[in-house]
Amino acid sequence: MKRLLHSQSIIVSGESGAGKTESQKCILRYLCESWGSTAGPVEQRILETNPILEAFGNAKTVRNNNSSRFGKFVEIHFNRKVTAFGKLIQCLLRNNNQHAMRFLTFRTPTSTCVLERPEGDLRDELVDDYADFQRLLKGLRSIGFSEQDVNIIFAVVAAVLHLGNVHFIENLEDSKGGCMVEPSNEVSLRHAASLLGLDDFELKSGLTTRIMQPVKGGDKGTIIRVPLKPYEASAARDALAKAVYSRLFDAIVARINKCIPFGDSVSYIGVLDIAGF
Repeated sequence: MKRLLHSQSIIVSGESGAGKTESQKCILRYLCESWGSTAGPVEQRILETNPILEAFGNAKTVRNNNSSRFGKFVEIHFNRKVTAFGKLIQCLLRNNNQHAMRFLTFRTPTSTCVLERPEGDLRDELVDDYADFQRLLKGLRSIGFSEQDVNIIFAVVAAVLHLGNVHFIENLEDSKGGCMVEPSNEVSLRHAASLLGLDDFELKSGLTTRIMQPVKGGDKGTIIRVPLKPYEASAARDALAKAVYSRLFDAIVARINKCIPFGDSVSYIGVLDIAGF
C-alpha cells in the first residue's frame, strides 16, 4: 500500500473459536502503533473502540469466552504521509445476547447487581466482568459519550433484558382466543416500558395484538386490533427486543465512525472478520 498507494484488505479466516477476533485486534494495534502519529489521541481512540464493539457485539459461548456475534470490516485509513489517522467500521451480520447484557447482572466489589437473576450467578472465574466493564466505560468516554449517553445506552440494554422476562398465557376471558401477559411478569413489562419511554398499556397492547386495516368495506381508515396467541405474542416480543438492540448497536457504531473522521484519506487497509468464516 505504501509503494502503490492502493488500498489493501486482510481476511482473517478460521473456524469459530479459532481466534480471529484476537488476531484482528493484533493487526489493528500494529497498524496504529507502527504507522500512527506517535500514538496520538486519534490512534488511542481507534484502539479504545475495541472494548465497545466487543461488549455490544461479542458473547460468551461454549467454545469461546469472547466470540464475535457479528461480522465486521474495519478500515484503517492513511493520509499521503502514510500515517494512520482514521477508522471506519462496517457491520455485516450479527445476532444477539452480548456481553453488555451480562454486565448488568454482575455484582461489583462494593454493590449488588443491577438486575437480579433468580436462576443463579452468571459469573465465570476465567472472565473478569468488572474489569471488562471498566474498559467499556473508558472506551465510551474516550469517544465522547457523556454520562447521560451511557445511562441511556444501558437503559435500553436493561429494557431488552426485561422484555425477555415477559411471558404470555392464554386469556380465558377472551372469546377470540387472545393472550395476556403472565401476571408474575407484569413488573418486567412495566420496567421495560418505563426504560423505553413508553406507556405500559400501549406496550402490552402492541405485544398482544396486531393492527389490521380492512381493504374493502367499513369506514375509511378503520383500524381493527386482532388478538394474538401466546406463541405469536412471544414472537412479537422477540422481534421487538432484537430490533431495539440492533438499532442501539447501529447507533453506537455510527457514533464511533463519526468521532474518528477520515476525510483526507488516500488509501486504507481493511480487516475482514466474520463470525464462523
